[in-house]
Amino acid sequence: MAAYYSIISAQIRPEIQEKVSIGFLLIGEGKVFFNFSKNKLSAVKGLIPDSSFKLLRDSLRNIESTVLIENTKEQSQLLITESLKKNSFSIEHINYLSRYNNNILSLSGPKKIDLLPTEEIFFKLFKKFIDDSETVTPEIKYNNIESFKAENKVQLRKHFNIDREFTVNEIPNLIAPVRVDLLGRNEIPVYVQAVDLDRIVYHIENDLAQLAFLKLAFEELNQNAKGFVLTREPDKKEQKQHDIWKQLRSNKQFEYIDLSEPEKVLQYAEAHNVIPLIIDPGEL
Repeated sequence: MAAYYSIISAQIRPEIQEKVSIGFLLIGEGKVFFNFSKNKLSAVKGLIPDSSFKLLRDSLRNIESTVLIENTKEQSQLLITESLKKNSFSIEHINYLSRYNNNILSLSGPKKIDLLPTEEIFFKLFKKFIDDSETVTPEIKYNNIESFKAENKVQLRKHFNIDREFTVNEIPNLIAPVRVDLLGRNEIPVYVQAVDLDRIVYHIENDLAQLAFLKLAFEELNQNAKGFVLTREPDKKEQKQHDIWKQLRSNKQFEYIDLSEPEKVLQYAEAHNVIPLIIDPGEL
C-alpha cells in the first residue's frame, strides 16, 4: 500500500529561501500522521521576529488540529481515494500547498513511498528527515479545544450544544450574543469555554468578556450555573498572559481545567446527567 509524505519547513529568510525542516506529514489510506520538532521550533524562535514565531507556532497547531479532525471522520478510511480529493490532506491539496508560500511555512510536494503507513514507519521517517534527537508521537492529542471536540464529538453531543451562538432569545438578559464552546444543563446550566492564552491580550479580554456576559445572564435568572474554563499555561515570558493564567487558576467563579485533561468535562457531564441546553430536532 503506497503512502505519501511531505516535509514542512519554517521560513527563516524568505527573501533568499532560507528555511529549516521542522515538521513531517505521512499520508496513507485512512490515516494521517504529523509531528514537528520541538527542538527546532525552539531554535527558530531566536531567528525570526516574535510576531512571525507566534504565527509559525499557531500554523503548526492548526495542522495538528486538522490532522485529528481528518482522522476522526467517519469516512476517513477513504482518505486518499477519488471521492475525497477535497480532503485537507489529499495529494492534490498537498501539491497546491507546496506551490503556495505564506512566508512562514512551506511544504514539499508529496513524495510516494511503497511502505505501509504505520506509527513505526512514521517514527523512522521523522527521525531521518526532521530530528533524530527527539522522542515523537504521531499525534498530539488535545493541543486545543478543537482537537478535543473533534475526537469526542459523538459523546459531547449527548451532553452539550457545541460551538453555538446564543442570544437573548435562548438566554434572557444576555447583554450581547455569545458563542460558547459547550453549553448544557441539568438542574443548572453547565458551560465550558476555552481561552487561548497564547494570543494577544486584546483577544483574550474579548474571550473573558463573553464568559462574564454568560455568567451575568444566568445570575440575573437566579441560576447558579456551573462554568469551566479550559486553557493551559502560556509562555512565562508573556507576562500579561501569564498573569491572566494565574488569575484564572485562582478564580472561584469558574472551575479551571488544564488543556491536558479535558476529559474531566465529559466525566462531569456523565456523572451529573448533563443534556444540551437547546434540543434541536435534528439532533434527536
